[in-house]
Amino acid sequence: MTREELIVQIKKKQSFLCVGLDTDLKKVPNHLLKLEDPVFEFNKQIIDMTKDFCVAYKTNIAFYESIGVNGWISLQKTLDYIPTMLCKEKADFSILCNSSFKYSLLFPFVPPVSIIIVCSNSCGNCSAKSNKA
Repeated sequence: MTREELIVQIKKKQSFLCVGLDTDLKKVPNHLLKLEDPVFEFNKQIIDMTKDFCVAYKTNIAFYESIGVNGWISLQKTLDYIPTMLCKEKADFSILCNSSFKYSLLFPFVPPVSIIIVCSNSCGNCSAKSNKA
């Protein structure tokens, strides 16, 4: 999507809404966990409910990487499902507490102290501790 196309969407929808699809499997509703791809199904429902108001979707790759191969599959299905008129961002490589914690789950074989979680406490959720540091 070009800048001009984004501006058209903003004016058309009278919105700047960008929805983050930082899907944590632990927070997916139980009824979706029984499905083949609960992360994609959760994202699909969010997209369906917000596409008329949303001008962009943002994914945080750490949440998908931490699930392994199935996470990558869920991410690709999610990106394919987002309407073409909307802006897509494939990854957010931020160093926020939640992202760093999810990265630590991706590498369970790394010896302790090899992964350091950097947190500015801006997320207000520093109760998420890694078993690595």
